[in-house]
Amino acid sequence: MEFVGKIVAKIIDRLFTSMGRQIGYVVHYKENIKNLKDEVDSLGNLRGRVQGTVDRAKDNGEVIEDDVSNWLSHVHEMEEAVKIFLENDNSMCFKGWSSDVRSRYRLGKEAKKKVIAVTRLKANGKFDTVAHRAPASDIWFKSTTDYENFESRRLIFKEIMEALRDDKIYIIGIQGAGGVGKTKMAEEIGKKAKENKLFDEVAMTSVSQNPDVRKIQGELADCLYLKLDSETEIGRAGQLCKRLQSGKKIIVIIDDVWKQINLKEVGIPFVDNIKGCKIVLTSRSSSVCHQMGVQKCVPIRFLSEHEAWALFKKKVKNSIDSLEMESIAKEVCRECAGLPLAILAVGGVLMNHKNKEKWEDALEQLKNSRLNNIEGMEVPSCIELSYKFLKSADLKLCFLLCCLFQENTQISIDDLVRYGVGMRFLGNLDTMEKARNRVHVLVDTLKTSSLLLEGRDENLVKMHDVIRDVAISIASKEEYRFLVTTGAKEWPEKDEYERCKVLSLWSKNIYELPDELECPELHTLVLDCNNPSLKVPNGFFNRMKKLNVLHLSNMHILSLPKLVNLRMLCLNNCKFVDMALLIKELPKLEILSLVDSSIKELEELAPEIRQLTHLRVLDLRWCNNLVIFPSHVISNLSHLEELCISDEFNGWEVETSKKKIRNASLVELNSLIQLIKLEIHIPNVMLLPEDLHFESLKRFKISVGKSFEFNSSCTRVLKLAGVPLKDEFNILMERTEELYLDNLEGLKKVLHEKNGEGFSELKYLSVKNCNDMNHLLSKPKLSSQYQERCSGPLCKLKVLVVYNCRLKYLFSLTTAKGLPQLQNLTIWNCECMEVVVRDDEEVMEKIIFKQLKKMDLQTLPNLRSFCDSMKIMSNMEGSPSNHGKAFFNEKIAFPVLEDLRIRKCGLKYMFSHAFARSFSQLQKLTIKCCEDMENIIENDEKVKEKIIFHQLKEMSLKSLPNLRSFYDSTKMRTTVEASPSNLDQALFNDKVAFPVLEVLRIWDLKNIRKICDNQSILPPEEESFCSNSFSKLSQLEVSNCGLKYMFSHAIARGLSQLQELTIAYCEDMENIVEADEKVEEKIIFHQLKEINLESLQNLRSFYDNTKMRTTVEASPSNHDQALFNDKVEFPCLEDLQIYKLDKVNEIWCSTVPNNSICKLRELIVQSCGSLEETPLILENTMKLKTMDATLQQFSNEKVHFLFWRNWSSPMGISLKLFGVGISLQGHLGK
Repeated sequence: MEFVGKIVAKIIDRLFTSMGRQIGYVVHYKENIKNLKDEVDSLGNLRGRVQGTVDRAKDNGEVIEDDVSNWLSHVHEMEEAVKIFLENDNSMCFKGWSSDVRSRYRLGKEAKKKVIAVTRLKANGKFDTVAHRAPASDIWFKSTTDYENFESRRLIFKEIMEALRDDKIYIIGIQGAGGVGKTKMAEEIGKKAKENKLFDEVAMTSVSQNPDVRKIQGELADCLYLKLDSETEIGRAGQLCKRLQSGKKIIVIIDDVWKQINLKEVGIPFVDNIKGCKIVLTSRSSSVCHQMGVQKCVPIRFLSEHEAWALFKKKVKNSIDSLEMESIAKEVCRECAGLPLAILAVGGVLMNHKNKEKWEDALEQLKNSRLNNIEGMEVPSCIELSYKFLKSADLKLCFLLCCLFQENTQISIDDLVRYGVGMRFLGNLDTMEKARNRVHVLVDTLKTSSLLLEGRDENLVKMHDVIRDVAISIASKEEYRFLVTTGAKEWPEKDEYERCKVLSLWSKNIYELPDELECPELHTLVLDCNNPSLKVPNGFFNRMKKLNVLHLSNMHILSLPKLVNLRMLCLNNCKFVDMALLIKELPKLEILSLVDSSIKELEELAPEIRQLTHLRVLDLRWCNNLVIFPSHVISNLSHLEELCISDEFNGWEVETSKKKIRNASLVELNSLIQLIKLEIHIPNVMLLPEDLHFESLKRFKISVGKSFEFNSSCTRVLKLAGVPLKDEFNILMERTEELYLDNLEGLKKVLHEKNGEGFSELKYLSVKNCNDMNHLLSKPKLSSQYQERCSGPLCKLKVLVVYNCRLKYLFSLTTAKGLPQLQNLTIWNCECMEVVVRDDEEVMEKIIFKQLKKMDLQTLPNLRSFCDSMKIMSNMEGSPSNHGKAFFNEKIAFPVLEDLRIRKCGLKYMFSHAFARSFSQLQKLTIKCCEDMENIIENDEKVKEKIIFHQLKEMSLKSLPNLRSFYDSTKMRTTVEASPSNLDQALFNDKVAFPVLEVLRIWDLKNIRKICDNQSILPPEEESFCSNSFSKLSQLEVSNCGLKYMFSHAIARGLSQLQELTIAYCEDMENIVEADEKVEEKIIFHQLKEINLESLQNLRSFYDNTKMRTTVEASPSNHDQALFNDKVEFPCLEDLQIYKLDKVNEIWCSTVPNNSICKLRELIVQSCGSLEETPLILENTMKLKTMDATLQQFSNEKVHFLFWRNWSSPMGISLKLFGVGISLQGHLGK
């Protein structure tokens, strides 16, 4: 009894704490609401930052981490939930404590709960990384002993083998960086080709950078058992050629090709005339592959992190014998960045060492890019060899220049150009444009040589970490004397830097700089200490007389000495008091960049800048507090080629003879006859002088009217907002890549009279609030070769956004056919729109949007069809209700569409049967608030084939009050029409399947009575719908639907991946799972972690136990219903929340399996009026031993119980535990 008393006291203590919390919900109601608003605003800011990083990662082709995607999804759902909650709160009128305490309690508690959830989301939103490189899928890599069969390589291996089987392909190229595994790949291809009897013989040779024809001939002859007895190369070539033409199927592998070789001179004939003979060659250069006539080139990249670790572990074997060593080893492996050669080289050095200090030292050297400092380690020779093979000095310097930037960063072409001009390694090119062209050529060459990687767009490039380490090692040698340091904790020693010519230091841990840096040979200095308060001593630069390039970031600069040789000065995100002190002694300065920097107090650009007469680049982007740009500064910089001014600067003035102006006027731009790049914001179109011309601009980012940030990667961007269209803009509009048009006068004249012509470079078009036209683009005037060449006026358009325009249709059929690269189509709030594409000629030729991946159509109430003829549109006008056909039909196709969103559109059917079958890539489908919609897919009685959405992972169907089913089954319709009282409508039937569906949301579908139709009577030879459609389902939300039950027994058994289940406001629902009398098998929800059941007034139990129903029906007075019985188990359940389940008397019956609650962390029960006494499993009928074990499990998991049956009279609550009744009435009064 003493033991029981202690348990009882503990429970009472918890209960009193809980009671206080409940009262607090009412008292602090308003405070909770305010806290919720503040926390959600903060969460929105955090979400914006994370989403921005995610967008940039997506643009870079990276794969977003699952936890980041899930977090963003949860944040979006939370913001929507809070928005609805706050709207409901604002609509409520509280008239007094006694009359509506329940509402205050519920809202206060819900606000508190959401605050906790939002806070948890904020805490979880701090990600070290949001994405990772997409796993390479290009090779099979084999180590020196065994071939490693990596999963990511299988598809590409299969592709190569299929190419070998293709009679039309006879030369295949394998291209990739040195050390990535090209040779091993080629060897395995040859091995498998012979094992699988694709070829009779395999011959292989290695060419290398200095081809030896006799050696190549000899190696091939040895593989073919051919004796070459001719003395001359020509004679040997003839013998080899004759052997290859013998009629046997032969694969010739030519490894390590550095430059074009003449195959005929070797004796390898052009094998397109030889049946069954193929050539596979490997090269580091894609241009070499092209020169060699390769028909199919397979690029080989780097191993994924998982694969790299597997290879590294195999190499080092037993050297990793503890968790601590494993942690260090993983970091070492990560520094190898997926390059197989580096992994094997580093692993080979460390494989016989178990000394932790040895591993830590190796890691430190790798982090500091000092490969040669690792004992026994040599710089990967293959990469250094690639470098040595570069033909020109400027190509080598461009490669080495890329190592000055931080690892894993996107390197801007602009930066490379500026460094090239400042360091003069590009020669004596006299303009920035010529320098840019040269850099593009150099970068393209380095990319084809696999020494650089593609960036996220054409103006960015990347360098692989290991290749960067090799570049740093090469650059540190006597010839170049680079010193590149990342992450240093203190300034380098004098003997490290005093003889260097180029110094690049990136660190967050340096808090003090030397008073004077003695580097007499230094010509380039790059410093980023990420510490804006770090002050640069006045004498720091005194001993740098040869300095040409100075790039400082995140620092505080007082002054600069006389640097007579300085050509490039970049002060990014720096603070300085007086700009004049920085630039007064820089007579040769050509490039000045003050990006994101600030000038103390005055925020005025120093007038002394006009003295920099050699200046070619002035970059003032993101200097957002710049107020004064002195007049006649721009006009004095006659050599200026690039001018970038913060889009926040709006102080432009108009120069007149009557008054003196302080700020610059736009007319000064006419003085810059060499200007080719301009980034500015013009707040008022009246500031533009009549004679200002933009013809010479090759790159520009210009906004007129409303300001906006230029985050685009495109180099030619124009935004016009709320201004009349002037002739000066025409030349810009014709050249622009991104065009934003908002509330413009005269847009109809530009778009319609030009018929879409003049936009051949346009990639992004946004049109908003333009109401003077009924369509966006008319039929263009096209050349006869237009359709064949895809060279029409909008042939490069990728994104089209239309918002709040009075359009009846978007464009003509001919225009639509001229959009071969369109990837994203968004149309919002165009209430007059009836059709997206109109066929003027009524030919109704099929349109294929070959690149369209995302479509978002919202608030288009009169929209009836995606594509229709003029005649049909006229009929629509006469009969607005005539829309009983599918919106998408067989006249159009979207073969790569991944994301489709439809909201508030007047549609009755979404897809025709034929169109739905074409959705091979659809991953996300969202349909909301379409009141007239009856079916998603229109029935075709002639076709019986099932429609399978092979890639659909997420589906949301919300607020579709007239929806009868997903697929319009004729038989079902006939039955319903014949018997109106039969309202058992199934959302899904056996005509559709979703084999990879993961998330399903169904809200406000009042006509739906069942999720699936007739599952128990499917023929045995057919797969059940649940196994086809729900086997991958992890999240299910159902709200406000007319369901009587959720799942049949068969479907419930197939929910093996379900993790979250939410069912709310389904008034007719009696059971979650319908019983099957023929099946006694228990249902186990193996992955289900969270169950939320809310406002299910008629719910009797989770599983409809047939026996139980019979007993209840036989004895109406016996209404004790348990929510959960022994027919279901939830071994992973962590969170259970139930609210307003009026017919549930018990949560668990006495026979509930213990493993259904062993992981439960939180149980919330509220407003369940029929629950008697103990709502928990703490039943007096249970044995003490069982209860003790259960209580212990709850204690370990910190489970939180909340039971609130009746707020208005809490004093009557009683709790039974282990057969002991406890009255709380007296205690609550104290």
